[in-house]
Amino acid sequence: MKNTRTLKYNKEFEKALKKGKYYTGKKLAIVITQNNKKIKEIGLAISVKRGKAYLRNKAKRLIRENYYKQEESIKNRNNNNIPNKKRSRS
Repeated sequence: MKNTRTLKYNKEFEKALKKGKYYTGKKLAIVITQNNKKIKEIGLAISVKRGKAYLRNKAKRLIRENYYKQEESIKNRNNNNIPNKKRSRS
């Protein structure tokens, strides 16, 4: 957790979504972009369609917790973003 910063601003998310590489599953999409900073960055966003606020927050807490547990095994400096929906790439 000491080597990771959370993305909070819309500009940061948009930049990562525009330049990132997508990995998608049934209910989860991950975007990874290169980062020249000394720290890793993670951003989480979940669509309103996924349920009420307490369910979305619980899902974000679980994802964040698992990320922090495996943070040491993530060696390279990347921005890891989990967007709220799959976007089409053009």
